[in-house]
Amino acid sequence: MVKKQTGKFVLRKIIIISIFISMSIMLDYFQKWFLPFLTLPFGGQIFKLSFLVLFLSGFVLGFKNGLTVNCFYTLFHLLKSYAYIISTKEVYQLDWFYFSLTLLFDYLIYDLSVSLSGLFYKNDFNQLNNKKTIFISLFTVVFLRILSTSLSTYFVYFQRINPSQKDLFFWGFLYSLKEKGQAWEFCLFFSSFLFIIYYVIGSILIIFLAPKLEYVLEKYSLEKINS
Repeated sequence: MVKKQTGKFVLRKIIIISIFISMSIMLDYFQKWFLPFLTLPFGGQIFKLSFLVLFLSGFVLGFKNGLTVNCFYTLFHLLKSYAYIISTKEVYQLDWFYFSLTLLFDYLIYDLSVSLSGLFYKNDFNQLNNKKTIFISLFTVVFLRILSTSLSTYFVYFQRINPSQKDLFFWGFLYSLKEKGQAWEFCLFFSSFLFIIYYVIGSILIIFLAPKLEYVLEKYSLEKINS
């Protein structure tokens, strides 16, 4: 039997999803203005605070709602990074094939994969009290995100580094790795480092926030939002 959604219910659903979208965007700007030390020299951050909101959007609202939140955030991410994306295309002299790959791996898969946390959603919110479920869902999402950036780094950027960049501080380091045939080893090492950071920080914060989230979700009967 299909449940009929009232206007009040639909409005509440839109408000909840909008709150998650707004929080993820605000955290991005907060991190940019107040936590610049988390920014990497070649783009991106060691840990994005907005990741927690995006992960929880699927984990507590279900896959479809989480995907909606992540789609809006991905669009915002692309628009916010437009100047950087274009400059990257010009610096690396990327043709449309490589340019499409970096958009796919660094933005689309990287952001949208977080919505997979919604596959572990349960109406009674038992997943918030189940540490095993939290660990498995985080492992799945973080692994896919890090794998995506690793593929982009190796198959796009490392392949486009040229001798003219070897005198630049960081790019010179990457160029030397490429010349020594150690590019893939660097990608694996750096990816493992980011994986540990995301996995450990994400697990600690989500486990800490779980009781508070469960209280709010039950208070406002949000288990029905995925109906």
